[in-house]
This record gives sequence, structure tokens and C-alpha cells, in this order.
Amino acid sequence: MKKIFFALSIFFMSLFVLAGCVTTRRVTLSSHFDPLLAKSMLEKGKNSIKGSALIRQRGGGIVTCAGREVLLIPATDYAKERMRAIYGSDIKGFYDISNIGFGKKLIKFTSTSPEYLKLKKKTICDAQGFFLFSDIKDGGYFVTTSIVWQISDLFYEGGALMQYVNVAGGVTKNIVLAP
Repeated sequence: MKKIFFALSIFFMSLFVLAGCVTTRRVTLSSHFDPLLAKSMLEKGKNSIKGSALIRQRGGGIVTCAGREVLLIPATDYAKERMRAIYGSDIKGFYDISNIGFGKKLIKFTSTSPEYLKLKKKTICDAQGFFLFSDIKDGGYFVTTSIVWQISDLFYEGGALMQYVNVAGGVTKNIVLAP
């Protein structure tokens, strides 16, 4: 009985310690979201962005975005500031969820414009991990997706990927989202 009590005590203390390691970083953005600008950037254009997204596992295997949502977000000042807060860059980034619970801070924005959450294009990666956005107006955009897999009952690996893409003149840009 003492062994069971001791094992349970260690288990719950471990959970308490892990839970205590997760902290939240609150971010207040100085930019204001301009829904008219974002809406105009989402009007029909002549450009395309096609690509794939993948993460190489520690053992060498590759996990793609197959079946996952990919977002195309107009690169307004507000969106750029959000990307810098999440990824540390507004050009390209990876937010690793593998270390959450081990000192990594979760990000919480003090306020988020509801229009920002709506004004974007969405697609789904195909079975091979490829995606396509077509009829895009000239301008700058963020392409984001997440690739996450479970490695045990309590642990996940992977994270969120982001890349800035500028299109103009009826081009098709090819990108690969990877850490």
C-alpha cells in the first residue's frame, strides 16, 4: 500500500511541476486591424501559391500537412505584428509545441479582432501534403499551417509553420513550409 501511495504521490507531484512550467506570455499589439484593406487583398487576382508542408521527425521520418488546414492571411501591419509575436519573425517561422510544459511560454493576445479571424483564405493539404491557393491578388501574404502528432498519452510533437509570400504579375509561387 505504501508503494502505491508513493507512486501516486510522485505522479501527481510530477503533473503539478509540469503544469507549473507552462506560462503564458500576454501580448498586446500596437497595430489596429484594417478589415477594408484585408478584404480588398482577398479579392480575385491572377496569382497562385502552391506548395507543401512537412516536418522531419527526430528519428528521420517525415510528417506532412495531409488533411490539415492551410491559411492564406493578408500581410497587413496587424498580421505582421502577430506573426512576429508568435514566430519571432514576419518572414518565416516555426512554433515548436514539443517543449510546451518545459519552460516554453504559450502566447495569449490581450485582444484579437474578430474580423482578422474571418478575413483569410483556407484550403486543405492533399494526401501527399500539397496545397494550392489560386486567384490571388497582387500583394504580400502569410501562409500558415500546423503539423502535430501524438507520441504518447501526454506528449505531442510538431508545431505551427509560417512563411511570407509576395506575388505580383500573374505568377505561381512554389513554397515549402518546413522548420
